[in-house]
Amino acid sequence: MRLRNVYDDNQMKLQTGSVKTTQRELTIIRNFDAPREFVWKSWTDPNLFAKWYGLSNSTLSDVKIDARVGGGWSGIMHIPKALDTFWQADYIEVAEPKRMVFALRNPDNPEDPNREIVTITFEKMGGKTRVVFSQKGNLPPEQYNKDLKEGWNAFFDRLDALVKRM
Repeated sequence: MRLRNVYDDNQMKLQTGSVKTTQRELTIIRNFDAPREFVWKSWTDPNLFAKWYGLSNSTLSDVKIDARVGGGWSGIMHIPKALDTFWQADYIEVAEPKRMVFALRNPDNPEDPNREIVTITFEKMGGKTRVVFSQKGNLPPEQYNKDLKEGWNAFFDRLDALVKRM
């Protein structure tokens, strides 16, 4: 799926396949050709999560997921010729299979009290699923517009490939 960057300033409405960034927030809308329950499971089942979470040349190991309020998820991303990244998040809200909210910890300093808040909604569209993803927090504004946008879209491309294989 090729992503279009489409934001209609006149209508202030995000369109499908679009990306919007503000000072410290990123919103991405993607449609997946899979039932909502499977797309949800791809975020909550460690084996499925490890198959798509990360950049195209990365792998994810040591995945642990406890998808409940007060639970969390973690994993180690391995990128060739780069340092491994330890990802960790704490669930704030879990409403299976409709919505999840988690606080993403700083991978460089997990004890940093500043967290990125990630909100994901899973909208049923017949046998397909629309995912509305939002991340906001304390990172420098330019990271939302470039690094996060490119990174999450690469992750979602892998998720799209996974659902097409299943």
